Amino acid sequence: MENIKYNFLLAFILLLCGSSFSIAQDNESAYNSFIKGDYSKAIEKYSEQIKINQEYAPIFYNRALAYMNLNNQKAAIEDLKKAVQLDPKNADAFYTLALAHTKLGEYQNAIENIDKAIEINQNNAQYSYTKANIYYMLEDDDNSISAYNRTIDLDPNIAMAYYGRAVAYTYKKENQKAKDDFNRFLAFKNVPQLYIDEANRMLEAIKIAEEYE
Repeated sequence: MENIKYNFLLAFILLLCGSSFSIAQDNESAYNSFIKGDYSKAIEKYSEQIKINQEYAPIFYNRALAYMNLNNQKAAIEDLKKAVQLDPKNADAFYTLALAHTKLGEYQNAIENIDKAIEINQNNAQYSYTKANIYYMLEDDDNSISAYNRTIDLDPNIAMAYYGRAVAYTYKKENQKAKDDFNRFLAFKNVPQLYIDEANRMLEAIKIAEEYE
């Protein structure tokens, strides 16, 4: 079971690192630096803008994303808090706050912020998927499954939602549901081989366990 949890944690970390964010093109120089991957330069440029205008939420949000790419989650959180203070309807900022708190292992804070993002935009499958993964980290299988259900309802093409739900069902010893979801996951193309191998291993483990029941 620990191997399953570790591998799924890797999948979620990949999500955190690969999430697509909307970068406001409020300053060409800062934006270009960000796009080029020069995050330190982008932070410098955004900081210059903040000195001029401390009431513009996108600047704080963009600088937060640059901080996150430098793995400075604490600085990112401070900027994101300022961004949502200035623009409390910015669902992406609450979502990004949830990701930053998750990377620090602050799961309760992450849940609070992802819930706010979902409250603003209830139809965003990525938000529900992130919520499911956070509950997974908290080992709260029931809430995790509930959020995976919502994710799949919103977007049935998120392969890892089936994988995550299958693992949660495995922990709950609901073997048939776990098998169904692992098989749904395996029907997808272009999923990482690591998780294909793990899904097949788990299906074999469930089969062996059922033979001894």
